[in-house]
Amino acid sequence: MTKLKTLLLPILLLLFMAAPMKAQVASQDTEKKAQEVTSRLVQRLDLNQEQINKITEIHADYLQHLQKMKQSAMNKEEKATAVKRLIKKEDKKMQEVLTEAQFEKYVQLRNTQMKKYLARKKEKARE
Repeated sequence: MTKLKTLLLPILLLLFMAAPMKAQVASQDTEKKAQEVTSRLVQRLDLNQEQINKITEIHADYLQHLQKMKQSAMNKEEKATAVKRLIKKEDKKMQEVLTEAQFEKYVQLRNTQMKKYLARKKEKARE
């Protein structure tokens, strides 16, 4: 029994230490993805620095919530409803940061990306 405890203790310690590191990596990934999304929008929407900073925060928050939803125990329909609510929330925040013309272009860009995503998803389902 003592040998078992001696063997299990280091393994358990590693597991407990790895959990916060995994969360930190996920947080860094979310921030990196948010920056990538924002950088693609900079030229297309002619964003100023204040808008860049705010939009990066908005996307990071969106991606964090999206990740939590993916990991949740919700069924497919509940997740779809939650994602729609999340997109509406993000749109409201984006509308506060962007000019009217920028927001219209943003919505067009997002809808185009969504159509491409759905087409790829449909294509993969056929294979």
